Amino acid sequence: HLEEQLERCGRDIETSKSRSQKDEKTICKLSEANQSLERSLKFTEESECRQKQLLLEVRRRAENQAQTISAQKEIQKKLVHEAEREASAARDHALDEANRRHNEQVAEANTTCVALRSECEAL
Repeated sequence: HLEEQLERCGRDIETSKSRSQKDEKTICKLSEANQSLERSLKFTEESECRQKQLLLEVRRRAENQAQTISAQKEIQKKLVHEAEREASAARDHALDEANRRHNEQVAEANTTCVALRSECEAL
């Protein structure tokens, strides 16, 4: 009876050893899987961080472009206003010059008429 118990104990020990080795292999595989998941998680977090940074950069650039466009529109408005003012001043100057020449010609014609009238009356 003791021999049977010893044999059983021996088998139990071998079974325990075998289970222990299997458990160690399972633990090793689980540890490797865990490390792989941790690397994957780290990569995912880094990717999300890069995506957020890129999104912020895109938003910043869009805001800068909007400000640049707004500033350009203001400059264009000022340039158009200045050009209109200059065109108006040039037109006014041209009209003044044309009126002055016309008045000079009218004065010349009047002088000529007065001189001719005097000559006619003298005849």
